[in-house]
Amino acid sequence: NNVTTIYLEAFSGCKGLTEINFNAINMDDLSIYNHAFAYAGQDSAGIKLTIGAQVTRIPTYLFDPGSSSSYSPKLVSVEFEEGCQISTLWSNTFGQCLKLTSVEIPASVTTLKQAAFSKSGITHIEVPETVLYMEQNVFSNCPNLITAVFKANPYAQFEKTAITEYS
Repeated sequence: NNVTTIYLEAFSGCKGLTEINFNAINMDDLSIYNHAFAYAGQDSAGIKLTIGAQVTRIPTYLFDPGSSSSYSPKLVSVEFEEGCQISTLWSNTFGQCLKLTSVEIPASVTTLKQAAFSKSGITHIEVPETVLYMEQNVFSNCPNLITAVFKANPYAQFEKTAITEYS
């Protein structure tokens, strides 16, 4: 719970990694060049990420491999513990997580920031009615996205380029 920083390439190359229990409550954002989990889980069936109930935010770029998707960790599932307190999924939270196909966004989330799932392997996403604001490119370049369900909320504001794909 007391982790505040994950240093450059801390878990890079941990190709057998299968599980991450993220319970850091006051962790700083990372830079796009941090590559904390670069290549992680590549030799396993993939990484199951569990976000603890006391976590209030996932740091920017924690799993994003930066400018090269070849560094992408093999994150295959994300589970938010019951009572999750995260209100915002920040920029590039799960960007370029190519093996991540589905995430159940918890009801505590009210905001999806720019490129939160950009270039990921998401095939299905359900945005709960609690999400009131969604920035641009949240789901950009997700070529496998087949179904996106947005629960009705008359007060929600979605930027017009929240979901895009470029050829």
